[in-house]
Amino acid sequence: MTNPFDKAPVEKDPSGKLVSEIVFADWCKMFGINSEEITSDFDSTDKNAVYDIAFVLGAENFLKGFLSQLEGKLFDIKALKTELDYLRTQKNPEVLGKREQEIAKIFQGAISTYAYNETTNHPADILARKEMNCVGASLIGGMLLKEVGITCVLAGGGSHSFLIVVTSGDRVFWQDMQDGKEKPELNNQELTKEKMTAINPYNEAVSPLDIVNFANNPTDEGLTFSVDIENWNKENLITIESFLSGIERQELINTGFQLTNAGKHSSALEVLEIARKKSPNVADVYLGLAKALRGLGRYEEAVAKCKKALELDPTYSYIQEEMGSIRKLMNEQ
Repeated sequence: MTNPFDKAPVEKDPSGKLVSEIVFADWCKMFGINSEEITSDFDSTDKNAVYDIAFVLGAENFLKGFLSQLEGKLFDIKALKTELDYLRTQKNPEVLGKREQEIAKIFQGAISTYAYNETTNHPADILARKEMNCVGASLIGGMLLKEVGITCVLAGGGSHSFLIVVTSGDRVFWQDMQDGKEKPELNNQELTKEKMTAINPYNEAVSPLDIVNFANNPTDEGLTFSVDIENWNKENLITIESFLSGIERQELINTGFQLTNAGKHSSALEVLEIARKKSPNVADVYLGLAKALRGLGRYEEAVAKCKKALELDPTYSYIQEEMGSIRKLMNEQ
C-alpha cells in the first residue's frame, strides 16, 4: 500500500521527518490510537481518509474511556438504551420524546462533573485531566446520544460549540453539554418558531421543522439561522451540521489554532488544510489558515484567507482583528 503521506509537501522538521507524518502521528496520539496501525491496516492512500479513520476510532475509544471512568455511577448506558428501544415499540412520540430529553440532561450532568478548561478538547487529554472545553463536551455528548439512538446535530456560533437535540415528536432543544460553564447559559432551552428569525438567502424563516428535516437528512452545506433569545447575541449566527463530520472539523480547527499558538505554523497549515477540504465554506477554517500564514510571514496569502472568511461570515469580529494584525506587520516591512 502507498503511504498517504508520500505525496505530502517535502517540508521536514529538524529530525528529517515529513511535517505531515509528524502531525498525523500527533493527531492519533490525541485520540489514544497508533498512527502506524491506521496507515498500515487500512487500504487507503487518501490523506483525508486516514484522518477520518483515526477520528472515528478515537471517538469510539473516547466513549469507552469516559464510560469506564464513570463506572456506572451516574447512569447505565445499556439500561437507558434498552428503555428507549422499548419505548419506541410503544409508538407514543410524546412519551418517548420526553424521556429522550430527560436522558440528554442525564448525559449533560455526567459531562458536567468534569472541570471546564477552554483549551482541552482532545479525548486523550480529557480522560487524563478530567476536564474539557465545549468541543470536547459536544464530542462526548454526541457520542452518548448516538449510542442510545437519540438524534442530534452539531451547532456552532460565536466561537461556541454545542448540540441541538431533536426528540421524538419533532421538538428541538439547545443542549450545552457542560451545563452553563460557558456563556451564554442556554441549557436545554427549546427552540420554538417564535425564537427563530430569518437568515437564509431567500429570506424565509428557518423553523424548528427545518432543523428536524436537516437532522434526518443533513447536507454538506449545513443550515444557518439566528435566534432571538435571552443571553444570546443575535449578531452571532448559528450553523448546524452533521454531528460526526462537524465535530471532526472542530477538532481539526482547534488543533490548528493550538499549533499556531505554540509557534508550529507549518504543522497548523497541515491540519487546517485537511479541515478546509472537508468544510470549504466555514469561516473559522480560513481564520486559522490566516493565523498560520501570518506566523510564516506569508502576509499576502494571510490577507486573502481573511477576506475569504469575511465573505463567509461578515459578522465575525475576530477576522477583522486578525486582518489588522497582518496589515500592521506588512506596514512594518
